[in-house]
Amino acid sequence: MNEYSSGKVSAKVFPLSLLSAAEASPGIRDGIADVGFVIMAYWPGSYAHSNMVNESAMQMKLISENNLNGKGTFAFQGAMAEFILHSCPECLNEYQSQNQVYTANVTTANYALLCNKKITKPSEMNGTRVRAGGSHWARWLKEFDATQVNMTINDIREALSQGVVDCTLAQPSELRNLGLSEVVNHVTIDLPGGVYAGVGGATFNRDTWRSLDVDQRKAILKAGAFLTAEIAWQSELQAREVMEDFRKNDGQMHYASEQFVKLTKEFIEDDMSELVSYYETKHGVKNGDALLSDFTEILRKWVDRVKEADSSEELSEIYWEEIFSKVDVSKYGL
Repeated sequence: MNEYSSGKVSAKVFPLSLLSAAEASPGIRDGIADVGFVIMAYWPGSYAHSNMVNESAMQMKLISENNLNGKGTFAFQGAMAEFILHSCPECLNEYQSQNQVYTANVTTANYALLCNKKITKPSEMNGTRVRAGGSHWARWLKEFDATQVNMTINDIREALSQGVVDCTLAQPSELRNLGLSEVVNHVTIDLPGGVYAGVGGATFNRDTWRSLDVDQRKAILKAGAFLTAEIAWQSELQAREVMEDFRKNDGQMHYASEQFVKLTKEFIEDDMSELVSYYETKHGVKNGDALLSDFTEILRKWVDRVKEADSSEELSEIYWEEIFSKVDVSKYGL
């Protein structure tokens, strides 16, 4: 922000101190922080439309790896940002109802099974206790007779070490970020798939946003495009580095059996309608089918669009040109 605004907008960062993850949304709403990192799944009803689309992320497993070319995370990230900013007024209304303005998105790398036992076959899921966040992953676990365990991200390491859970669904970089490499011996790298992209990476207090002039808001959105690209790029890069370290330290990396992958893809195809039903019943999302169809079309476009990006800088420029620069800052968020 400082760079793009020529020094007119800057931020003082309070990492994990001013607001915890569970306090971020109400804290930004009430002006305790001017901007922060909002994990939307912590408030499923408050951000229901965004959460529903985010939970469709397993559909990336239905796209061929050759087409994704290792850039599926970047495609889903771009699709989420474009969808929220330009195709989902309901999403923006939910932010506004929280006295907030969405200016950037954050995603993880693809989710894997991080476990203290080997899992490559459907039968090996039977009775397994797994920490997972998101109704879609919970239904996937149920499909294969595993048990979902709910807990915050900060509790995963202790739960694995004490045998409260056998696995967690997470991006591989959590082996480093959360110290899980000390309690995880096995990683099934290709299941369940999907990313977690339901994060407002730089969510602004609306009163703070309205106090800024047009040029300052434009600079913030330019910084938002950078953040959206940089986090996605670093998530993928870090996931690969962490898995290399994991293997070097005698960790066991596995790929799921063809049968397990096939059954998972069949589950994903069937689950798209379940996802819509779940959000209509639980959170009152009335037009889920149409929203999900719109999002899937946007995602397919982004699969092709991100193929041109060979660096985080190039990805940032694509996000800026295609998404963030098209926001009318004279009206947005006011």
